[in-house]
Amino acid sequence: MSRRWRLFLVAAVAAIAVGAAALFFFLDAAVQRAVAGIPASWESSLGQSLFATMTAGRARAAPQDAAVVQAAFERLRPHAASPGYEFEYAVLESPDVNAFALPGGKFVVFTGLVAQARRPEEVAGVLAHEFQHVLLRHSLQKMVRAAGLRAVLALVAGDLEGLGAVVLDAGVQIQELSYGRDQEREADRAAIDLLAAAGIDPSGLPDFFERLAAKEAAPDGGAGGKALTLLSTHPASLERSAVLRAAIAERGAARYEPLLVP
Repeated sequence: MSRRWRLFLVAAVAAIAVGAAALFFFLDAAVQRAVAGIPASWESSLGQSLFATMTAGRARAAPQDAAVVQAAFERLRPHAASPGYEFEYAVLESPDVNAFALPGGKFVVFTGLVAQARRPEEVAGVLAHEFQHVLLRHSLQKMVRAAGLRAVLALVAGDLEGLGAVVLDAGVQIQELSYGRDQEREADRAAIDLLAAAGIDPSGLPDFFERLAAKEAAPDGGAGGKALTLLSTHPASLERSAVLRAAIAERGAARYEPLLVP
């Protein structure tokens, strides 16, 4: 009997593991397929609600601290093929080295990230990466994925109102949700294209990620103890930087205009 129970438990654990793996893959595929059918107008409305919630009561950066983000935003925006989004950004006072994108073209950048950049092209690189997460609908996908099966079922049923309630509950923590590895690669490559189209030196993106990764590996955690939170949602590695630099090299020699900050 004891041996039978052991076999039963092993079989049960195996069945649970297989079921969990199947659900994981099903959920990812279902999220991608369902999100593709969401109207851009609904996504923009969701993003605006989240943007208002996340910026309400938060101290905005002084104009001189936000100037580099504005310069990068204005250079990139005309070259970002939008399906109807109204792009908007906010630079908030925070020591966190972070930036994140909301569905529908809304961006939040913290002053801690601006302080860590050595040149404007690094800020532009991060912002271009966030632009592509929006345009590729990665931001919406990760929110729906985090909301779980309820969100997918609401999408399948065409219940956008119900979906909004579920996603908004998960969305307040969007800055802590990580993208998938494939999403990061896709946004990296697309960011290089966007930067080049805007005439901005794309090497700022791998330069910034490499330096943050080195700071994170430092004994004090880097940045004087400030949280390098960007790396929790956008993991940096030498391999990733090498791929970025290879993509830049593939474009061949090019002349880029300096990103001037007023």
